[in-house]
Amino acid sequence: MKNAFILGIIVASLAFAFATESACAQFYKIINKASSKALDVSGSKPDNGTEIIQWEFKKSNNQLWEFVQVGNFFQIVNKATGKCLDVEGSKPDNGVRIIQWEPNKGNNQLWEFQQDEKGFYRIISKATSKALTVEGNSTENGAKIVQWEINNGNNQLWEIEEVY
Repeated sequence: MKNAFILGIIVASLAFAFATESACAQFYKIINKASSKALDVSGSKPDNGTEIIQWEFKKSNNQLWEFVQVGNFFQIVNKATGKCLDVEGSKPDNGVRIIQWEPNKGNNQLWEFQQDEKGFYRIISKATSKALTVEGNSTENGAKIVQWEINNGNNQLWEIEEVY
């Protein structure tokens, strides 16, 4: 009986801790300066390897992101899928796709935020030192997000705003 009581307290404590942690999560929209479109998990697909694109902001869960600090960097985790922004294969080349993948704390899932004087951010990969970029400076829905060497393009600048 005493063991059942103690087990009940442990389970209740864990449930409270999980509920408290979930209640404290903050989610953000990440909007490109050049296109005014949101970072988006294509089609809300939960699969590893799903492309990250830009799309008109609809306040959908596949457009909401949580920042999880890992040392001096952050994982950028999608609300709908629980998966991280990931430089595909940790490849260092310009134009490599940004995808989502299960969190693994690899350097290709860790990001640094560099704020400019106007309050926009460059989001830089720890693995490659390249910036999150809208491919081809596109303003169209569905444009791919890639990494590219840092330049002065507005397609590498992002507005980050808390949604809730």
